Amino acid sequence: MTREHVLPRWLHRALNITGEITLSTQDREIRRASALDVTVRGVCGPCNNGWMHDLENGFRTLMLGPLHGLPASLTTADQTIVATWGIKTWLLLETAFAHERGGRVISDGTLAWLREHNEPPGDYEVRLGHLNAERRQIMWTSTIPCFQRTDQPPIGAVGVFTIANLVFHIWAPIYSPDRPDAQMYSLGIGQRFAPFFLRVWPNEVEEVRWPPQGIFRIEDLDREWPPNKSFILQPVPL
Repeated sequence: MTREHVLPRWLHRALNITGEITLSTQDREIRRASALDVTVRGVCGPCNNGWMHDLENGFRTLMLGPLHGLPASLTTADQTIVATWGIKTWLLLETAFAHERGGRVISDGTLAWLREHNEPPGDYEVRLGHLNAERRQIMWTSTIPCFQRTDQPPIGAVGVFTIANLVFHIWAPIYSPDRPDAQMYSLGIGQRFAPFFLRVWPNEVEEVRWPPQGIFRIEDLDREWPPNKSFILQPVPL
């Protein structure tokens, strides 16, 4: 097993980060670091240096411009790469911050699926939005369990995280062996947020053009997807 960087090291250069970075929750600072050094130990060497490495290169080629707010066109193949990268990164974020949250929502089985199929599971949904990143936050993340009834285990989860100007919104169903007949459902965005997101998985159209019409602020994300505990990476003020 090797240590996998949750946020790839190329982001440090791409975002022109200088000085220290602070990792914090909404209510306290966890630590400061000189680099994007959030890692998880739980990825085998062949994966780290194989499909994950190739996925990072593919995502970087496609989305380096949108990270800075520049427009881009994504074919269905491009959309699949972006969606796969988003799910992989969210799962690693969940793993890295599990000790702070008191557990995690999503299991490792999805990573195995991504490795074997080079695309997300068909019952996942991934949407891409645009963040007004004037506050120089590198990352904001939130995971919210979804319940049919409060006395039952969650049947799904929504993960929302940002990387510079990008917003990822991911719906993931949770299958419980104790509830094999549980009805899985997709968390619809609704008309209000239709202008704010482009769906990149499952593919709807042959080409999507980023950015979408609407632009989020961090305050919007905090209000609409209130986290049980969010994590923020941002440069330390000089």
